[in-house]
Order: sequence, then C-alpha cells, then structure tokens
Amino acid sequence: MAYTDRDGSGVGAGVGGWLAFLVLVLAVFRPLAVLVGLYLNLYANPNVATAYGAAWPAIQIFEWLLNAAMIAGCWYLAWLLNRRQVWRTVQITIAGLWVVALGYQLIDLVGVSLISGASIGLLLSYVARPLIQSVIFCVLWSAYLLRSKRVANTYLRHEDGIAEVFG
Repeated sequence: MAYTDRDGSGVGAGVGGWLAFLVLVLAVFRPLAVLVGLYLNLYANPNVATAYGAAWPAIQIFEWLLNAAMIAGCWYLAWLLNRRQVWRTVQITIAGLWVVALGYQLIDLVGVSLISGASIGLLLSYVARPLIQSVIFCVLWSAYLLRSKRVANTYLRHEDGIAEVFG
C-alpha cells in the first residue's frame, strides 16, 4: 500500500517511508545478509570444519535449519506488515523482531554449545558484537513502531479515523 492521506490532514498512513524500509529490511536485506554470513562463517575458512571435528555435520544442519527458520520469520513479519493492517500486527511484529534478531542469536549460541561441547563463555566472545547489534536493532525498530504517526495511522487501534498520537 502506498502513501495515503486518510482525512486530508497530511498525516501519513499506509506502508511507506520508514515503515516500507522496515518491510524491505525484513523481506530482502536481512535474509540476504543471513545467507551470505552463514556461508562465510561455515565455509570461507576450512579450519572451521576441523575445529568442530565430528560435530561438523550436525553444526551445519543446525545452522542451516536455524537460519531458514529466521528467514521464514522475517518473511512472515514483512507479509504481516503489508497485509494485516490492525494494531495487533504491530504487537506481533515487535515480538517477532526480538525473536528473529535477539532470540536467533541466543538459540544459535546455545545450540552450537550443546552440539559441539564448546563452553558458552568461549562462544559468547564471538557473538558479543552481533548480540549488541541485535539489541540495538530491536530497540530502535520497537520504538519506531510504537511512536510513529504513520504506524499508528496505518495499524489503527480503532475502526475509523486518523489516530491521535501523542497529543
């Protein structure tokens, strides 16, 4: 849905602006980044397979399945933002962002630790930066979804009219 002006007030509604950018991030940029990152992390350095030893096949399967689930989650959130314009969509999207960003990192950390036998402390040193980036991503987009006039006017809490936001 493109930019619309529901009541002539000039206040945006519809999936446009930063909201459209979030949909693009979820539908295209994040899945591509995940696939490229996964390939580089698993196969760019041949020593990675050696380091995991006998656990290497299980690590690969776990990583591919986890990343496929994360991409599916991103696609679902992008679809939801485009197709279901009710306030519940915003709530589901905020929870979903935390799951596909931060939850994904934590599940990956625990899963690799359990499969490989490596300590979580050792693995945490490798994922500290992505964990912090995930928290920042989630906080920024959650704040946007909760405070944006475009979001409030697109995903109405009530059936009719432009939403009154912060005033």
